Amino acid sequence: MFSELLPVFGSPERGDQLAAHCSDNASGCAYVQHFSVYTQPEQLLCAGLSRCVPFDERERNQQIQTYIYAAWPDPNIFPPGWADVLPLSHEVSEWMNDPFIHNFVPPWQFPGIPGSCQGNLETGDPMEVVPNPDFPVTIGGFTYHPQTEAILPWFTRESPSSAIGGAYSYPDTTKLTTPAQSCQ
Repeated sequence: MFSELLPVFGSPERGDQLAAHCSDNASGCAYVQHFSVYTQPEQLLCAGLSRCVPFDERERNQQIQTYIYAAWPDPNIFPPGWADVLPLSHEVSEWMNDPFIHNFVPPWQFPGIPGSCQGNLETGDPMEVVPNPDFPVTIGGFTYHPQTEAILPWFTRESPSSAIGGAYSYPDTTKLTTPAQSCQ
């Protein structure tokens, strides 16, 4: 299905073309009743704008289709902890928390990188700079690497955190042990 859309899909900026293509009921298109996920092996594409919205949100009479696009990286190419389902888990978590990329929070610094700031509820982004952001899970003899995510008390700077065990990240609660730092 993705290969059929690639000529129109191309980039997030070309979402209007995807909308026009799919409005003609073309085969292989995703519709608002579905949650669409596109993956690409060994590449990190559409980074930072993975929940694309191909319909103009200002036209409130149209339904909006959100989707995610994530890589399936090879562990032999990318740094430790960046393998298989990590980008997908990152994007699914962010889609669940902020499907339209409009869920703003107080600006926060990336852990350990003063001055590098962001101001939206992108639960996977703080983990991008943390060593080994994955939480290995073995199923059927294969070890998958979903990403640990920052949780709401981290973004809202709750101290102590109201999450179970005072956590700021999940499932590996040792990755973020203090609330987000204000942007400087």
